[in-house]
Amino acid sequence: MNNENVKFNMDLIGALPQNKIVEQAKDALSRRGYYTGNIWHIEDVQKDFYCDDFEADEILSDVFSKQSVIDAICNAIEYECNFRGLERRPKRNV
Repeated sequence: MNNENVKFNMDLIGALPQNKIVEQAKDALSRRGYYTGNIWHIEDVQKDFYCDDFEADEILSDVFSKQSVIDAICNAIEYECNFRGLERRPKRNV
């Protein structure tokens, strides 16, 4: 794809309502295997705390980068898979 097509597509995106842009982005990610059912927004921070967009984004980044959050998610995935009786794959050497 050349740069003109990218610019044209970005112009189209800019003309869409915000919620439509988000839905299209979520659909594109979902088609590629990403889970998009739980998307966080800076307003999730700003509804309870006074901060600008940049700081709210940093807070979300810091929260989701914490090892304790990653561990909790991995443990919850393992619990749910075990609860459903799924067989564990052998560990891969990466």
